[in-house]
Amino acid sequence: MWWTVEMTPNVRRALLGSCFLALSLGGLTSCGGSADAPAAAVRTELGNAQPFNAPGQDLYLEEVVIPPGLSLTKHIHEGTQLANVRSGTLTYTIESGDTVINRADGTTESVQGPAVVQLGPGDWIVEDEDLVHFGANQGGEPVTVILAVLVREGAPKFTPVP
Repeated sequence: MWWTVEMTPNVRRALLGSCFLALSLGGLTSCGGSADAPAAAVRTELGNAQPFNAPGQDLYLEEVVIPPGLSLTKHIHEGTQLANVRSGTLTYTIESGDTVINRADGTTESVQGPAVVQLGPGDWIVEDEDLVHFGANQGGEPVTVILAVLVREGAPKFTPVP
């Protein structure tokens, strides 16, 4: 589990080291190593289960905080993910595939890739295995997203793609 910490020089160096490790593993495309931005997105697991009504599946509930200036790696989910933006504006890029964006005001928008859309507080989206995508924070405030992820048992929560 990740915790929020004061960004002292030693913590910043440790986060930058973690960022380089994440880059080598395909977790991030940018490290935002400036003095004004944390080095990486912070992912906090809020819960997990192996639902009895979905045998062979793992279910996760997570919060992800994306600092300003950070882009996540292009990826897919080997299952289904539901993402709900809680704060900030997420710049959401669909490389290929299609989905429906559910807006906070109750409207929906069908989107087919390639496309770039903005998701704000209360907007949510369902991502399936065929949706190649990534999120970025191009704003000045952190973006907070709540995720529900359902994948086959043992599968990663996301899989980077070239």
